[in-house]
Amino acid sequence: MGQVKRYFKRFVVFPAIIITLQCLYLLRKAVEVVMSVLWPVRHPTVVRTPEECFQGLEAMGYNFRPNYVELPVGGGKMLPRVHYIDEGPRDAAETILCLHGEPSWSFLYRHMVPGLVRAGYRVVVPDFIGFGKSDKFTCPESYSHELHCMTLRLLLDHLRLRDITLVCQDWGGLTGLPVVRDCSHLFSRLVIMNTGLPVGSQQGREAHTGNTLPAVAYLQPAGTAPHYRWGGSSTWPL
Repeated sequence: MGQVKRYFKRFVVFPAIIITLQCLYLLRKAVEVVMSVLWPVRHPTVVRTPEECFQGLEAMGYNFRPNYVELPVGGGKMLPRVHYIDEGPRDAAETILCLHGEPSWSFLYRHMVPGLVRAGYRVVVPDFIGFGKSDKFTCPESYSHELHCMTLRLLLDHLRLRDITLVCQDWGGLTGLPVVRDCSHLFSRLVIMNTGLPVGSQQGREAHTGNTLPAVAYLQPAGTAPHYRWGGSSTWPL
């Protein structure tokens, strides 16, 4: 009799429990699908970091007045809100544009901005979309290199910046240098740090790996034809 009970549990009760649980799971999934169709939950495509998350940064030297702008991209559409630092005289002869990399934001340049302002420069430091105080897309596929380059070009046009000295590092260089190529008339000097300048081909990358240094800084007089200098004697025309 005891053996019959064991067989009954093994081949009847336990399989019945498993099948019941599987049916309940499938029923739950079916209900979720129906509810998602009848009452869809709309998740935000863009989010904003609460301002309280940035409290206390003044004690670390980040005490700049925030500036925000929603840049138009045509067709009545706007980019998510972009934050940027804009310190110093608006009529300064030169503007210093500082671009952060990943995963940093304008906080990176907090100790440089005051000194540059005291030297008489206008200093602009944007947060790229997805970083710092700028809005963030919730879908990773919404981010692209083209998005960040377009944002920077639109911001330069919005602020009407001229005679720009570009200070860039990491992905700030990979984003900023293509904009220099497209808008070379806006730039007079380049300070390139810890970044790269892709040439767009596997062969080019292999050929110039040895000429790319971890940190490079090159200033040139305003009014002359811009050039990149990558250590040694390698000069890359703009």
